[in-house]
Amino acid sequence: MNLEKNKKAMPVGRQGFAPAPECSVYRPSLLNSAQRVGKAAEYENGWLKARKTSALAKGFTLIEMMIAIFIFSLMMIAVTEIFSSSFGGYGNARNIQKDLEDAQFVMGQIAKTLRTSSIVNIGGSSEITVYDYSQNKCVAYQFVSGEIRTDTTADDSVPSTSDPVDWCFANFSPDFSAYNKMAAFFVDGRFNSIKSDNTPGSEILGKVTISMKICSNSSCSKDEAVIQTSVSLRDYTKAGI
Repeated sequence: MNLEKNKKAMPVGRQGFAPAPECSVYRPSLLNSAQRVGKAAEYENGWLKARKTSALAKGFTLIEMMIAIFIFSLMMIAVTEIFSSSFGGYGNARNIQKDLEDAQFVMGQIAKTLRTSSIVNIGGSSEITVYDYSQNKCVAYQFVSGEIRTDTTADDSVPSTSDPVDWCFANFSPDFSAYNKMAAFFVDGRFNSIKSDNTPGSEILGKVTISMKICSNSSCSKDEAVIQTSVSLRDYTKAGI
């Protein structure tokens, strides 16, 4: 009776037999040793392949690295050139400033001498010869070869019995050798001179304008500064005043 009840409780298939239950649980213990080794190898190969793919996705190729290094090198060269040019310009500006201060000192000395002098000779725009009453000397100045040079007579060499201006004109031959230069900087300049004149009705008091162009090289091709001053002579006797 119990058997009959069990048969009635069990579902019956088409052939009259009950269907076999499905196995939905994976059991590694059911695998043999060869299958286990194969599964482990498959897992390891998949893990390594994923790791290599991830590394390739994050890294750079050799060509990319070479291009990056080339671009970086160009940038560094450009930055170096900019800094070099800036520092070079700053150095030139400092040198010009120093030379400008020296030129102002030299110009002050020349102006002081001219103020107490009478013009003896004007040798174009680059040379002038004067007689300085305060020193009793003949003095000459010349701009030549990027320098300013000077020459004078010895102390008390001008006789007091004659007109000193005429004596300097007849007896003084300036020697503008290189050792007579007044400063070490590069300079180009000119004298714009007017002699004192005591002609009745047209008396003129002499004047000298000194112009200097201070340069960073002997050709005065760049980095230059210009200074100028005018000096009125005090030889009132020569001007008939």
